[in-house]
Amino acid sequence: MKKMLIAVCSLLGMIVIYQNCSPKKKVRAITQDERTTIVAHSLYYFDSFASATNDVAAKRLNGFLIQNVVLGAPDSDGLMSWKKNDSSISMVPLFTQDSLFGGFWVELCNQKGMYAEFISKLNALVIRAGEPATASTKAITLMHESFHAFMFSQHRNKKSQTDKEYAEEELLAYLLQSDFTRKIGGQEYETFLSSEVEQTIKEFGAGIKNSQFPQRKKYDQKLDIFFGQAMSDQEKDFRATNLWITTCLYAISDLFPANQVTEKQEFFIYSLYREQGLR
Repeated sequence: MKKMLIAVCSLLGMIVIYQNCSPKKKVRAITQDERTTIVAHSLYYFDSFASATNDVAAKRLNGFLIQNVVLGAPDSDGLMSWKKNDSSISMVPLFTQDSLFGGFWVELCNQKGMYAEFISKLNALVIRAGEPATASTKAITLMHESFHAFMFSQHRNKKSQTDKEYAEEELLAYLLQSDFTRKIGGQEYETFLSSEVEQTIKEFGAGIKNSQFPQRKKYDQKLDIFFGQAMSDQEKDFRATNLWITTCLYAISDLFPANQVTEKQEFFIYSLYREQGLR
């Protein structure tokens, strides 16, 4: 299995040089094989679910990663990677001991986050190697973050986003994520989600029309049936948040005229980031 995964990375042209990549304190070094295997696993999970669901967006984003991803690693001076071309994106498996590289890596290692996260200032997809999560959650988070990586690749020279641009991109990422999640969850999840949307409209429809959105519910154990038993509280948090955001977006779609839906959904997404700091 390990040889197969490393062979996948070799075919992708993932090369990295580690000779000068030492942490400031002496700890067991993370080997190239370990980092390479994490990258290969990540791409494998994404490819498997994209193919199984035949999700067009997921398949295109997966193809984008396969064409452009290179292996990266933390370094005391920032990030070490091997560029293939101007479109290259570093995929950086992050381990607990990487905090010993200091600087930005300390902050990133101490942050609570889900499996994947795109860091625009590094042009890197960070993979939290020590974060336990099911294969479906890994694929879903990687889809969301690879969309951000793709958008960044299209606008590399743009220094910053306006609030409007930020909301537009984040909404698209969540709509893609929601659709991918529905396909992975299958018909039983579709039925469950429809019931959640219907109940949300019944209880909170009037508030939503006035831009007052319901709070996130506690974790529903039914999600374990659709996506496999959650492996950590962090994964439960991700699933509950995913369900909540999807439910609100779909409720907005049902409550407003078609020509107002996108604007209302963007406002909802932006309010989450402004008021609650969701990433």
